[in-house]
Amino acid sequence: MMNGKRKKAPNLGALLKTTPNSQKEIFILIGDNVWNFYRSDPKDLKTNGLGTGWKMLADLTDADNAKRYEEIPIILDNTNLSELYKLDILPLEHQVASIIDTDEFFKVKTSVDGITIRENQQVLTDLCTHLTKTTAIQHLTLRNNIGELLEDLSGYISRIRNNEASLEAATPELIELDAETLKKLSPAEKAEYFYKWLKIPLAYHADQGIIYRYNGIIWEIIQENELQRQIKQFFEEYGTKYGSVESLNNIIKCLNVDLPLFMQTDVKLLAFKNGVLNKNTLQFMPHSKDYYLTGVNPCDYLETQTPTPNFDKWINFISYDSIERKKSLLAALYMILNNRYDWQLTLELIGEAGSGKSTFLEVAKLISGEGNYTAIDLELLKDDKARDIILNKTFLFSPDQSRYIGDASIIKAISGGDDISFNPKNKKSFSSKVNAIIAICSNTLPIYKNDGGGMERRRVLFPFYKAVEDSERDDQLFEKIQQELGGIIRKLYDEFKQPEEAKQALLRQQKSKEALAMKTENDHILEFIEEFDLLPEVSNKGLILGSMKGMPSIESSFVFDRLYWCYLFFCDILGRTDKARLKPKDLLAEMQQAFKTAGYKIKFTNKQLKGGYNYTNATFKDKQKTIEKWRNA
Repeated sequence: MMNGKRKKAPNLGALLKTTPNSQKEIFILIGDNVWNFYRSDPKDLKTNGLGTGWKMLADLTDADNAKRYEEIPIILDNTNLSELYKLDILPLEHQVASIIDTDEFFKVKTSVDGITIRENQQVLTDLCTHLTKTTAIQHLTLRNNIGELLEDLSGYISRIRNNEASLEAATPELIELDAETLKKLSPAEKAEYFYKWLKIPLAYHADQGIIYRYNGIIWEIIQENELQRQIKQFFEEYGTKYGSVESLNNIIKCLNVDLPLFMQTDVKLLAFKNGVLNKNTLQFMPHSKDYYLTGVNPCDYLETQTPTPNFDKWINFISYDSIERKKSLLAALYMILNNRYDWQLTLELIGEAGSGKSTFLEVAKLISGEGNYTAIDLELLKDDKARDIILNKTFLFSPDQSRYIGDASIIKAISGGDDISFNPKNKKSFSSKVNAIIAICSNTLPIYKNDGGGMERRRVLFPFYKAVEDSERDDQLFEKIQQELGGIIRKLYDEFKQPEEAKQALLRQQKSKEALAMKTENDHILEFIEEFDLLPEVSNKGLILGSMKGMPSIESSFVFDRLYWCYLFFCDILGRTDKARLKPKDLLAEMQQAFKTAGYKIKFTNKQLKGGYNYTNATFKDKQKTIEKWRNA
């Protein structure tokens, strides 16, 4: 029976008798063998403060205190940690404490892009929440067994306190419940009590059919099995069984109906470890669950610039001594950082291995924020049963895209802000926008068939053609850049005071000589039109379009009398198969876009004139020179 009364944590009673100053740092010892750390004999009360671990900690942190071994820490063993909500841990008005991890109880489990996930992370979260609710704690740190700082939790404590109203309803000690009562409750009532017991904000995403939890910084998905296990733990805590998996699922179904709805993410906001930035106003604010953010930049936001020597060396290398290219590369990172999907631009990083493409993607992942990115393949994007991995993501990247010749409709739909259909396994199909930037990293330029210019106006191409010399290669480069993330983000905001400056830099890169040269090398239509000029308007001085009908032998000089015949002759030179050759109608559309890409102000067009011939406004720059060039190819 939970009656709302709490008991004192081990050593709290003795500590209260000393009436400690509220600003005195109190150690909270935690670990699987915490009594071995504090006592020379873990079962002997008389050996308090004589443990080797405790004495070493005291020597290293309080050497000037002659009575340092007699200082009184709070002890939380596994039994205490399993019933935190029943404990008073610190004096009510106390403000300063440190959690001492005596035996790697909170050791790093994973560290991805600067985000650290610890073993027993939920215990640490629960402890912070409980201390916030039951004391006046302001300064809280996590330290190892010799007192070295592992993490400053003070900011997290502040964020919890700012959201105190939302936590009030979830305070577990207010729940009056016993095993017999719990058994008799309806699934809806069990769901209500479970939510109070869980003491973590939850929300239901109606479109995705998924429950999210708020971790104090961002919202994250709770997998169904994890939720089932938490409900099982809830039953066990009240001394009863959950019954069946069906019983668990019925409670989850009630949560789906009763939980607050997951609202639209505010795309103007960007989460950092130390707060949230409004990208439009640059106002920096505390974290809040009401922003419904699902990704976080794994660093603190900095108001002032800090040195970034490793990033600077790398960005200078891939800029090839070009100020314009460097500006465009920084603009690409700025676009990813601020998720300017509304610019409707996609990035293509094309070139040889070891030239910096992969590092660019790693930096882009860092600044997009943990949880905001996912790897894709262009073929995968076509599959509505598999592409649900892109939901809630703001950065989609293809790290090693194989040669792609195909449809671009899904890429255009994502970058254009259109609804994307999803048909995930065992779930109801739905449609949703994916407000994300796409970056494609490949050795070869993707070819989009029958595109009509839709992708061409979106593509921002960066050729990578200079590999790092073996003698210059730094295997720790990315780790070094990772440490500079806060300064890199500050640098991007300082570089582009107005977002439009970054957008214009990307548009200039679209039309750059290096981008056009690579497109020409990889796009046979761009190479084909190099032999032609455009007349101001269609006339009988231009080439007749023509068709397959009546085409002479390629050995005949008449093959150069029709534009389409010229195209087929050109395809023969390139060895393009019949399937890879465009039909006359498609050739017109592709040539129109190609001339535009090449910078022509005059539009390529065609019109039927007297005599019934379909003329174009294309003419040879030098017909004889082209004939000789192609004949000798």
